[in-house]
Amino acid sequence: MSELTCKQTLREAAKRQRAALHNADADAKILQQLLQTDAFQSSDLVLCYVSVASEVDTRALLSYCFQSKKRVAVPRCERGGVMHFHEIGALSELAASPLSIPEPDLSCPVPACSEKTLCVVPGLLFDRSGFRIGYGGGYYDRFLAHFPGKTIGLCYEALLREALVREAFDRSVSTVITEQRILTVKSKETA
Repeated sequence: MSELTCKQTLREAAKRQRAALHNADADAKILQQLLQTDAFQSSDLVLCYVSVASEVDTRALLSYCFQSKKRVAVPRCERGGVMHFHEIGALSELAASPLSIPEPDLSCPVPACSEKTLCVVPGLLFDRSGFRIGYGGGYYDRFLAHFPGKTIGLCYEALLREALVREAFDRSVSTVITEQRILTVKSKETA
């Protein structure tokens, strides 16, 4: 079985499993753990996906950031596999993309990232080295290849694996947070 076929099989199984696991209590525990991290507390800007369907909820995190006056930017995927984060001040500034993903308008500013910027990364599965199986578009891997800040992946404990299939372009996150633990990975690395 090729790596691509293996990843696709893992994606499909993880989507079904995550839909069965998704619950507000686990999401609240993940959020509380994230808020306690130094990466979040010391961040000058939070880059964060807007959760849909059975993804770990980030809307509560975004609301917390708005209330705390912490700067927030959310992703907008563009042609050619490029993703830019645009700064917003409220969830009401988002509109559904053609794929029904909440995105900011192009007129929202694209902030500069620094070592103090935190990027909250989605994934279907994560492993103990911080690598992930995403949705297969490669948007985050391309973005993270040049991202200078800290990265945190959110997932349910049951979707944390010992190791996942990796390809040369895959990027790891520096921390994985589940409802049961905060797993710190030594450093950002490639496969």
